Amino acid sequence: MLTKKLLLIEDSSIQAKRLIFELEKSGFEVNWTRTLSEAKRAIESNSEIDLILSDFEVEDEYSSTFFNLHRPYLNELKIPFVIMSAHEDPHHLEIINSCKPNAFLSKPILNSLLLSTIENILGNKNEC
Repeated sequence: MLTKKLLLIEDSSIQAKRLIFELEKSGFEVNWTRTLSEAKRAIESNSEIDLILSDFEVEDEYSSTFFNLHRPYLNELKIPFVIMSAHEDPHHLEIINSCKPNAFLSKPILNSLLLSTIENILGNKNEC
């Protein structure tokens, strides 16, 4: 089985380290970026990314803006993305849903839910 490569966009080092630990323990290769501009460079330089896992608020920016802007390129590369957030109010959910993520995960995230969500998306991606 090939190792699946994930791009993690998370500005909190504590959150990132926890997620990286769980994901690597489950066999994923994780590339961590702290900003959306770093994420853009990572995507442009590595077309082998299987999935992007992004915090909703990164360095005081909404990742939904980033995904709306780069959606055509991500679609072309067939890279699905998941947005994570502690915000579940209607206003924030509307913003999150506007960029049409493959999934939304509410923080704090149970490890089992995180892994099953990623595996389901990657499984559906492989079926296409």
